[in-house]
Amino acid sequence: MIMRTKSSLLVLSFLLALMLGAGSALAGCGSEAVTTTTAPATTSSTAGPGGVAPIKIEVPLTGAEVVPPVQTAASGTLLLFVEATPSGSYNISYELNVKDIVDVTAAHVHLASKGAEGEVIFPLFTGPEKAGSFTGELAKGTFEAKDLTGPMAGKTIPDLAAAVLGGQTYVNVHTKAHPNGEIRGQITVSLAGASPETTGAGGGATPTSSGSVY
Repeated sequence: MIMRTKSSLLVLSFLLALMLGAGSALAGCGSEAVTTTTAPATTSSTAGPGGVAPIKIEVPLTGAEVVPPVQTAASGTLLLFVEATPSGSYNISYELNVKDIVDVTAAHVHLASKGAEGEVIFPLFTGPEKAGSFTGELAKGTFEAKDLTGPMAGKTIPDLAAAVLGGQTYVNVHTKAHPNGEIRGQITVSLAGASPETTGAGGGATPTSSGSVY
């Protein structure tokens, strides 16, 4: 129980450190301060291997978020996991799940604010094309600095975190019918209201948040 609680607090400390560091970087660029949004992203934690409880962040993807909006029955969710390691570092991994989407060609993290379009900065899925209707896990992996591209090429994961904290990143899933994107979700972050909470199932203290966390 103690190990699980410490791991959870370490992850929260990591996110807070990113907010402070990224806030300074953004301030130097003249960006507005990061504020809490009402985006439907949620966060929770579940004990992983060895009792470590990673933070899980959910980002919903819909056609309404695409620019311009797309009428589609497709939907999706990007899951992000932030986990403290025994060495004191952190792993940030992802799972991209989609539902009822047809002829997927690619999926990326892009650099732009809500309502705007931007360049690709991280590839999530690059093919081969998923011909026909597809439901399930489209991509899974870990964020690595070497995979950053476009305006983020040569930068670091903390640089990516700064863009996320500034509300400047979104996920876009592209299809043959909608090469500009068929479903999209803006990644936003806030730790407002975050606090340790004891869960009935795990019996250990795990962090939760009343706001969006990526």
